[in-house]
Amino acid sequence: MKRLIASLLAFGMLCWTFDGTPALSITGRMNVLTMSHEGSWGADTQISLDDALQNAIARCKQMRGLRLGCGAQVISIEEGWLLGTRCGTRSILSSGATRVEAEADADHREQIMRRDFVPGLPACQRVVFVDPNGAIDEAASAAVSAR
Repeated sequence: MKRLIASLLAFGMLCWTFDGTPALSITGRMNVLTMSHEGSWGADTQISLDDALQNAIARCKQMRGLRLGCGAQVISIEEGWLLGTRCGTRSILSSGATRVEAEADADHREQIMRRDFVPGLPACQRVVFVDPNGAIDEAASAAVSAR
């Protein structure tokens, strides 16, 4: 009986000291970029990650009338930059606190893809940038890599 009371007391103390703080706390605006297998993309910025994702997928579907595939690749960041890159039929989504960091992330992901998965990867082109405020910049179609 003493063990039961001690266990209940310990459990009560544990519950009393737990503050219930979530592991992830979103305090800013969430940027989301999604890209389909054929290159359609959608982006949105909202306080709610769920709302931003739902809107980004809807915008992707509107781009070319797709019904499926717009959630195939998704990347999100809180108050940061997102970048969508196409390398032939492959997509690379990257993020960073600054545009320079997002571009460096894209370059790093491209190197890994080329080295480990697709040695004959075609030249890559930046397709879209999303800034921390949600402004969308459709990148020029010039190739950024000729590896």
